Parts: sequence; structure tokens; C-alpha cells
Amino acid sequence: FPYLRYQIFAMDHVLLADRLAALEARIASLEGRRTEAARRALGDVQRSCPGSWRRRWVAKDYYDWPMARRATTLEVSIPQMCKSMLLENKQFDGSGERFYLVVVQYAASFNAMKLRGILAERTNRSKNRFNFRVADAETCLDLTGFENGAVTPFGMLSDVPVVLAQACTALDVIWMGGGHGQLKLGCAVDDFIRRFDPLVLDVSDPRNLTE
Repeated sequence: FPYLRYQIFAMDHVLLADRLAALEARIASLEGRRTEAARRALGDVQRSCPGSWRRRWVAKDYYDWPMARRATTLEVSIPQMCKSMLLENKQFDGSGERFYLVVVQYAASFNAMKLRGILAERTNRSKNRFNFRVADAETCLDLTGFENGAVTPFGMLSDVPVVLAQACTALDVIWMGGGHGQLKLGCAVDDFIRRFDPLVLDVSDPRNLTE
């Protein structure tokens, strides 16, 4: 039965090769997750928030999920989930700051008019000198080092002023992007404030999150 033994050997070899290829693909996928940007953000939060930092990898279709499912996956409440937005003052004239990174809850809507009014009052300038828009993807990548969906204050490439929505300070812990679209980072609000010394401003309005 030499021929039969050869067939069995050949089949086993093919199965082994297939399993090895599948394993290598899985390893490559896992390594791909740990991009330089994700490592930079993770390293920053670990150093800055040694007692409170958390991380969680999520599925690729995470942003297609209802908010409640996202919260369940992260094992948090919806108000603890935040997003980071790089804003550009389109009326920038060389005075003050052109860009701000705003951290606001998903359970709230960012109010650009509030930010405009507060900064105008703080700088004794006309409100007309402030017109905030979300920065384009290329600018965001250049300044933060992160792509859309992965933006976080942790590990930013540039020293952009951080604005923390005042509503976030009522929470013990907040979660946000982690430098990769599938990585989420959490930390204590007190640690976040110590790390970034942000402008804590009333720049959000509660919103209805009924799915």
C-alpha cells in the first residue's frame, strides 16, 4: 500500500500547510493592529495613568453597532464613551491657537458656538474671529499622527491644546480612541486632567441616544 500511504501523507501535508498559512495570517493581523500610532498612544496612557489605564480591542464593524452594544463590549456606561475631534479655527489670523483637540461624550453633542463664545470672552476678541470646523483628514494625521476614527490626545505628535467637555468631569473614568480604529483606551478623569491640563469648558449639550 505505498501509494495509499503517499496519498495520506500528501493530504496531511496540505492540511498542515493550510493550518500554517491560517496561523501566519492571524499573526499578521494581530501585528497589524499594533501600529506605531497605537504603540505611541498606549505607551503614553500607560505612563500617564499607571493606576487607571485600560485598553480594549474591538471588532472592525464596531462603529456600525448601536451605542448600547459598544458600551457593553467596553463594559462601561454610554456617558463614559468619548470621541476626540481636531478642530481648526478657519478665521485664524496668527493670534492665539489655530487648532484645538476637543474631547466630548458620545452622549452629548459638541457645541461650536459655545466654544466660540468662551474663547472670545477669554481673549477679549470678537466672536467673528472664531469659526471652528473639524480639521481635514490630512491635517489631522499631520498634527496628531492618527487617522480618523483613531484620534486620541495620548501620543499626539504636536502640542495641540486639549479641551475637555465639562460634562466629562462628572465621571470617574472616560474611554476614547487609542491610535488605531480598533483600539480603545480608558483612564481616570483625574489622571487625564493631570496629563493634559486641558481647558475644561462647557462646550456640549446632552442628546438623545435612543437607537
